[in-house]
Amino acid sequence: MSLSIPTSRAKALAVVITAVAASVVFAGTASQSHAAGCAPQAYTPGTGGGYGIALGYLPCSGSYTIKLVNQAGSVLQSDSGSANGGVQTANTVCAGAIVHTFLWVNVNGTVMSDTSGSVQC
Repeated sequence: MSLSIPTSRAKALAVVITAVAASVVFAGTASQSHAAGCAPQAYTPGTGGGYGIALGYLPCSGSYTIKLVNQAGSVLQSDSGSANGGVQTANTVCAGAIVHTFLWVNVNGTVMSDTSGSVQC
């Protein structure tokens, strides 16, 4: 089954993602030797047209999991891997839900996480 976003909603979502990406560029990259400087940043999810994307930033390379979570604690979408920089989940249906981003990272054995504020999808 293929899901599509109406053009106006897709453009609005693209603007949100672009704004978050632009803010990430100025955040800089911390040294991996300072674990405290490697804390992840979970951003308020990008939403539009009943769809949402969890967004975050990893200042240091590490294994991560990012999740789009609803107010009841159910995971609507997640992604895992190893990365440095901006990370996100795939676009998913979240119409009517109150959602937030949860981001977890393991940098050289030090585990850290962050949770964003919530937003209505």
